[in-house]
Amino acid sequence: MTVQIPPGFIYLLNRLPRLLLTPIVVYVAANFVNAWLPIQIAGSIIILLSLLSLPAIFAGTIFYTDHINARRAAALGAVFPQQIPNEWPGGLSTLKIFVERFQMGIPGVCP
Repeated sequence: MTVQIPPGFIYLLNRLPRLLLTPIVVYVAANFVNAWLPIQIAGSIIILLSLLSLPAIFAGTIFYTDHINARRAAALGAVFPQQIPNEWPGGLSTLKIFVERFQMGIPGVCP
């Protein structure tokens, strides 16, 4: 009888190298700067930059994908469907409005 590994654990193990790549690059770059340049970066700043590298790469990937999709659509003469206008990146303003309206008992109404 063999023990089955859950599929979620296998998925996380497959995603782990890509997930850890940017914080490791930031950490190595900061240590390079500390070793070879006349400035010193504090350890807390290195940790903060490493943690912020994940959302920054995530947002950059979304903006890049949107740009590529827009260029491909323009090359084919296609037009994107209308989208709900957002004040904040990632649709956070729309999400905030939906949560506020849901709490008031008005679910599913677009802003």
